[in-house]
Amino acid sequence: MQALVLAGVWILVVVVVRFSARHAFDRYERRLAEKDAAVAARRRTMFGVLLRVGIALIVLIGAWSVLSIFEVTQEVAKAFLASSAVLAVLAGLALSTPLGNLGSGMLLAITQPVRLGDRITVDSHTGVVETMRVLGTKIRRPSSVVSAV
Repeated sequence: MQALVLAGVWILVVVVVRFSARHAFDRYERRLAEKDAAVAARRRTMFGVLLRVGIALIVLIGAWSVLSIFEVTQEVAKAFLASSAVLAVLAGLALSTPLGNLGSGMLLAITQPVRLGDRITVDSHTGVVETMRVLGTKIRRPSSVVSAV
């Protein structure tokens, strides 16, 4: 029962954080768009990526706290922490490409060389940036959609 209550609380935290952050940013973006639309597009792109990363971190912390209630998962956590150095090396090697994509996505969100609505060319494909996520960017061509990572 305790795990269900804690899971419900974490779900509520995720929903409240997401909606309050989205509401606050929408208000900020409206004021910013009146002054400079390019800056508003930059902030919209950066906020979208950072909000997804923040929500993912909150979900991970919530899942960890719910699982830590049970003795079985506490033992697994102790074993995991004891061998964390070995696991970190193995995970780093196994996840080098996805982690590289995650780093690239964060770098794109922060440095803003490409923004939502920009017209870009990837290889021989030209289109407008439709969405930017941590692991990939979607551009819309006049006739189709192409995903670029």
